Amino acid sequence: MNQAEALSQAIDMLENVAPGSQYNAHEFYERLRNIKAAISPAEQAQDPSPRTAIVGGEEYCEIDRKTINDRDLILMESCRDGGEAPAIIADANTREVLMEEVYNGFHDYRK
Repeated sequence: MNQAEALSQAIDMLENVAPGSQYNAHEFYERLRNIKAAISPAEQAQDPSPRTAIVGGEEYCEIDRKTINDRDLILMESCRDGGEAPAIIADANTREVLMEEVYNGFHDYRK
């Protein structure tokens, strides 16, 4: 996939994801990672860690990473329910779940 194809696919995906729509979050983010790899292959090669985790019997998909106060964090949402369910924040190094019932992404961690 070249950059133009990747950008076109990204636009199509975003147009199909509307608030309240039912979409497969795991598939969406997997496709998004493939698009990012086509656009910026060096960035993709830096992060070999897993993108899903089972927490409390529920599968969660990584949706963002951020370093806050020298701590590498992962924001994850339910692969089944997507944005309709609360997210979790985990430590990227220890894989410890730091927060559950996250509704505002990393803003909740900073409170």
